Amino acid sequence: HILMADAGHVCPVCFVSYNSQEIETHVNQCLDNEPDKSAASVELPTPSLTKQKRKSPPPQKKPSSAKKKRVLDGRRALSMSQPYADALVRGIKNIENRNRVVFRPQDSGGMWVYIHASQSSMDFPKYAQERLWPDMPHINTMERGAIIGGAYFKEVVPLEQVSDELWATGPWCYIIGSAVRFDKSVSCKGSLGLWKVPEGLDLPPYPQTHNCTESSDLILLSKSKTEFSNKNIA
Repeated sequence: HILMADAGHVCPVCFVSYNSQEIETHVNQCLDNEPDKSAASVELPTPSLTKQKRKSPPPQKKPSSAKKKRVLDGRRALSMSQPYADALVRGIKNIENRNRVVFRPQDSGGMWVYIHASQSSMDFPKYAQERLWPDMPHINTMERGAIIGGAYFKEVVPLEQVSDELWATGPWCYIIGSAVRFDKSVSCKGSLGLWKVPEGLDLPPYPQTHNCTESSDLILLSKSKTEFSNKNIA
């Protein structure tokens, strides 16, 4: 169809005005040159069959639940109050109680530790003395502020595992395998926890084995027993 305009005829394809002689020829040319919109194919982006993976951050290493073994070098000592220090080195006390785990002797298959008697003393009730250490010497005769012996610590366990032990009060209990009382104590200042003995301090060496002849091999004492023999080391 050809549109009519004031200036002449208008091409229905390009909407340009032409006179009556030119319009028909021009319309045919426009129709020949016009692309077939119905046949034209519109290229659409084809979606990828596989979704593009987002880059995930590198996996973080989970903290290991296994505790690392603490390797201890040099001579170590543990301070404790009287009369408990003397009771331990004399082979009477077979459990050392602590509020927290100071060290884990089982990580190295057992460990010898020097026993330091601190300047302080702790109450030892008479009923406990009669039950645990009937022949205990007077506390004023016990040495203080010195390393008085050594003990072989086998392992540390929670109170629940040794609740039947007479000396066990927890919450953490160190099981003592052997103990040695020195003929001569060595005066020195103690410290908290498991502390390193100062270099130059003249101390007897650790026994080569926890079954040394100078020690009393301790056994776990049950509360059901009323008699127990102790080998006191002079």
